[in-house]
Amino acid sequence: MKTIKKLSTLTAKILCLALALCLALSGCAKSEKQSDLQQDAIPPKNTDIEEPGKYQLIDSVTAVLDDINEYRPGTLGSSLKICIVAFSFIDFSQEDAASDTATFTDVASGYIAALDDEHLQFFKENVVKIEEIAEQLFTDGLESLLPRLDDAGNPQKHEQYDEEKYDALMDALKGVLENF
Repeated sequence: MKTIKKLSTLTAKILCLALALCLALSGCAKSEKQSDLQQDAIPPKNTDIEEPGKYQLIDSVTAVLDDINEYRPGTLGSSLKICIVAFSFIDFSQEDAASDTATFTDVASGYIAALDDEHLQFFKENVVKIEEIAEQLFTDGLESLLPRLDDAGNPQKHEQYDEEKYDALMDALKGVLENF
């Protein structure tokens, strides 16, 4: 009788261990699938590019687009966060690499095409907010934004901004958004 009891206790322990192992492995599978979905939302790098400097440009464009995509209004400090996002885009527009609007447009098209409807809507709303901050910058000057920028950790990289460079890049982005 004792032997049967020990045997059934051992069987129960083995079954519990097997069940725990199955549950643990199923949790890993879900995490992996979620990770795959997140990776699908990020467009792959274009491997047909022959110039090595283009990879750096693509990474920079993707980083700026990530900033725009990741901002969510209504969160703690969101008015400061949108300043950081806006100046990420405005600062990038001032860089020499930003003058390559064809590459910017190609990367932005692929990036935006990978967004689901909810993220696309947030992205479009965030672009409008960037335009509002840029309008204040170019109408009232950088000084008008300094208190807000100071609170946001001074995200701006430049002391002066060229509105034409900003407009060219924003027009490229808005041109892409018109297709979605």
